[in-house]
Amino acid sequence: MKNTIDVESLSIDEIEVLQEQLRSAKAAATMRCLIPLHNEYQAMMVRVDQSIRGYGLSLAEFGAMSESDLERYLKGVRKVGTPQRPTTRSVPIKYRHPTKPTMTWTGRGSRPAWVREFLDGGGELADLHVAQPKR
Repeated sequence: MKNTIDVESLSIDEIEVLQEQLRSAKAAATMRCLIPLHNEYQAMMVRVDQSIRGYGLSLAEFGAMSESDLERYLKGVRKVGTPQRPTTRSVPIKYRHPTKPTMTWTGRGSRPAWVREFLDGGGELADLHVAQPKR
């Protein structure tokens, strides 16, 4: 239901009272519009904060970083809660050079030059085999 007011017949004091009522009504209407936006903003900031904390940063630290600082930081950081890569086990040595014990090969990948030279010289791969300890 709309109220109609004949503003032409109002006194200056009545117009000032009406203006104050309009300011109050406008402020109340603005707040009714802003409260849902504010709540949505707050919820969004909580999600952003949680995401940033996953990288070990606070919202303030994140905000203070330049783009290049952030890129460098993120390259060196694993997100909290993400699984680490499985640790690689060292592969036991299967073959050792007969005269140079520091030259070894696990048997994986392509054959090293010293193995190829040994085989080309008439040797057998079994001659280079290292006995594995019993478990």
